Amino acid sequence: MQNTAARVPPFFERSRITGTTSAPINFPEAYFTQAERLAGNAQLEGIQYEPEQPTMVKWNMNVQREILERTSIEIGYTGTRGDNLFRQIYTNGREAIEVDGRLFVPPGAPFLQPNFGRMRLRVSDADSWYNGLTVGLTRRAATLQTQVSYTLSKSEDTGASTIGGNDYSNESGGSRYPFVKEKGLSPFDVRHALVASLNWSAPFGRDGEGVSAALIRDWSIGTLIRLKSGSPFSVDTGGLERGGQPDAPDYPDVCPGADPNPVLGGPEQYFDPTAFCLQPAGFIGNAPRNSVIGPGSATVDVMLSRALQLGGSRSLQVRLEVFNVLNRANFDFPTASIFNPDGTYRSDAGRITSTIGTPRQVQLGLKFVW
Repeated sequence: MQNTAARVPPFFERSRITGTTSAPINFPEAYFTQAERLAGNAQLEGIQYEPEQPTMVKWNMNVQREILERTSIEIGYTGTRGDNLFRQIYTNGREAIEVDGRLFVPPGAPFLQPNFGRMRLRVSDADSWYNGLTVGLTRRAATLQTQVSYTLSKSEDTGASTIGGNDYSNESGGSRYPFVKEKGLSPFDVRHALVASLNWSAPFGRDGEGVSAALIRDWSIGTLIRLKSGSPFSVDTGGLERGGQPDAPDYPDVCPGADPNPVLGGPEQYFDPTAFCLQPAGFIGNAPRNSVIGPGSATVDVMLSRALQLGGSRSLQVRLEVFNVLNRANFDFPTASIFNPDGTYRSDAGRITSTIGTPRQVQLGLKFVW
């Protein structure tokens, strides 16, 4: 028997009941009269009864000043504080006790709700914090327009997944133990981001006559540069369930003296998996949530265009665009599972096997204006 609910609209309940002629399911009282048959099989998806109203408070300050003729700089700060935000938690783990300041699940410890399997609840008790500093430079001249913006920011929360493990590819839903709130970097945190754009209209041949002037006039060149650091992700044991929580994120331990963000760089082994250890049986891992920072990305796009005047108000615009002109490979997240079933390190732990974005793309466009 399975009893769960769809987590996205349209909402509905789905159930599957199986039985035999000699041992039929006592529907709909099976939860109460046949608990021994349903133990560990029933699954529940729920939402907090009378959830709190999510709130977000935002504050900002910006200062702008002209430093040169037609050139200005702007410095700004933005902060936000979220309260009563939704997150997903697992509510049916094995009961743990505290040993030496850590959560320990004794052998044979029962589930909090032994008649059920996975139980997931959406609750409105999460918090978020964001602080960002932005510096922008703008230049507006007759032939040159430039804008550069840099942001230094940090986003933290106590849970970002509300639908499940598919909210973000770099974070599984829920906390490592039922009802625990874990403050950590948001899965969408980007510490550094820079965007620069430039558009130059060539001044050549505007007043000239003849073939040469006709060939060099009305050209413009533009570029867009985007650089950003990576977002964080969590490592896991690979499903070994050392802490006895089958549905919760399965974090390992950070080895003594090791950095919880042991980034090496490069696709073959982006981070050092030996910075993490398999915790003793029964203990819930202490590796921080979203402690490893993933690969950053960089793209450069270039545009070349020209307007051909055809007389009167008619013109033909020719535009050549090259995306990712440097053909740079931007890497996706690496394999975050650390261990094999026998507790040895996986050979592919930390390896990157895919990219994000697209390789170099070239497109040509024509536009007739009249």
